Amino acid sequence: RLSIANEGVQQEIAERNWMERSLRKSEEKYRLVVEFANEGILITQDNFFRYVNPKAEKILGHSKEELTSRPFTDFIYPDDREMVMERHLKRIKGDSVPNYYSCRIVDGEGNIKWLEINSVLITWMGRPATLAFFNNITERKKAEEKLRLTESAIQQAGDAVVITTANPVRSSSRVVFVNPA
Repeated sequence: RLSIANEGVQQEIAERNWMERSLRKSEEKYRLVVEFANEGILITQDNFFRYVNPKAEKILGHSKEELTSRPFTDFIYPDDREMVMERHLKRIKGDSVPNYYSCRIVDGEGNIKWLEINSVLITWMGRPATLAFFNNITERKKAEEKLRLTESAIQQAGDAVVITTANPVRSSSRVVFVNPA
């Protein structure tokens, strides 16, 4: 009987060791994915960033130490703080708010950058928190503004502007835009 019990204990120890090795390997893979992600990743709880991946540090232009030692709203552009905080608090309470949104931040050099954010509710250390994935979309926002200005100028031009699909290789083309003039 004692040898059977001993075999059972040895089997249980072997299974636990295998599970612990598997868990460590899984955690290492997860850590590599997060650390080398091409998106900024943040966990926010109690108005502070609790986790910041290296890409987030680069995009936000602040060190991990700076980002985790000050309220997260310190990094949000003043005109966007209320909206970001309202969404964060509603999400923490479990209210329905859009996961995707854009806002501006002020980086470490004082530059204003646009971020596109995907934020979800998670549990962190046993309590509610938000997990945010984000990208810098500043160049896209600048291009959109330039396009709006160009479109406005063309619409208001006193001369006729006609845009076609003309192509030297094809004999047919069609008109795709005409301004009011």
